[in-house]
Amino acid sequence: MLFLKGNQTAITLVRKKEDPDEGYITLVFDNNPIALSEWSVVAGQGVETRVILSNMKSNVSLPAGLFNIYKKSKFDSADILGVFCEGL
Repeated sequence: MLFLKGNQTAITLVRKKEDPDEGYITLVFDNNPIALSEWSVVAGQGVETRVILSNMKSNVSLPAGLFNIYKKSKFDSADILGVFCEGL
């Protein structure tokens, strides 16, 4: 589902089309400039977790060792890309 409101666009992704109450994620983007501003996840039990990004900075140098990226293939035999931030 796609929603346009003011200068933002929200996209909702449903885990299972036939059972949308099982859970979903909504991504909210600012339109100009295009940037992710928040997301929320609603679990099958109806519990919502919302993350709002603020005071974003662009073109900032980060140390090369800040993120560890690895492949993990435990879940449903699909490769999952894991990214973990070691801290700023």
